[in-house]
Amino acid sequence: MAIHAARRELYVANPGDGTVLRVMMNSGTYARTAREEYPIFSNQLPSFKYSVWECAEQHTFATGLDTPSGLTLSDDGDRLSVGEHHTGRIHVFETATSAHLTTIETGHTATGGMAVSPNAGELHYVNADTNTLYAVRRRDKCASSS
Repeated sequence: MAIHAARRELYVANPGDGTVLRVMMNSGTYARTAREEYPIFSNQLPSFKYSVWECAEQHTFATGLDTPSGLTLSDDGDRLSVGEHHTGRIHVFETATSAHLTTIETGHTATGGMAVSPNAGELHYVNADTNTLYAVRRRDKCASSS
């Protein structure tokens, strides 16, 4: 999952369906407290609020993915990176339009969780087969030779 805090959008990977959903976090209606219905998931402290909300607005953001596993937003929230577990590819989408911008071929499989480094702006992902953390660095375009 990844949250676009400014737009209050939740992005959810659905590996079984090969999709990413976008849920509008400010939509839906309060249905009931979940404290008694789901006691195993609830903290017993009165300050812990655990509720069931229904009818949240959601849309399919991306389709045709091969087991989407990791999601992360760019620092500005303009791009969503989606890792495919089986292929190792990372697809980058524009959040405003859902347009597919590029695909990064990592050369690995078993891509898992992802995050963007707040200091360097690098995209990091983990590999479940090798228990390794990798970084994807942006390269400047090559200067044309004349």
